[in-house]
Amino acid sequence: GLSYEERKAVEMHAMDRAAEHYRNDGWDVADVSRAKKGYDLLASKNDTKRFIEVKGTTTRGETVVLTRREIAHAKDHKEESVLFVVSEITIIETEESWQASGGKIFFHADPWIIDDGLLTPTHFRYEIPASNQKDRRH
Repeated sequence: GLSYEERKAVEMHAMDRAAEHYRNDGWDVADVSRAKKGYDLLASKNDTKRFIEVKGTTTRGETVVLTRREIAHAKDHKEESVLFVVSEITIIETEESWQASGGKIFFHADPWIIDDGLLTPTHFRYEIPASNQKDRRH
């Protein structure tokens, strides 16, 4: 039930927390979330890489929504993928925007090996066959 602006503030706060966690452990961290690669942060240390998918939530964090791209990337890079979940983030409205703070690291899997038994399909896309489509330009 959060607005786009609220969700963005929560997401950015969670990404900051994840980046800070890895930087404190000696990793170089880059935000690659705008590239739509299936992960949010790219961390590197020596010759090692981590593809970090970050999820932030104002809830307790027992479930997160994953995209098909995020799942495919994690499965293709099993030993290098990470899931980092920050839960119970607080948001407040300021005069100019929404600000997120707090939260706790609820889940951190490094490496993140997806257990297919824990995935639940929540959306399906149905394409209308061309032969059944009606021309709506009357």
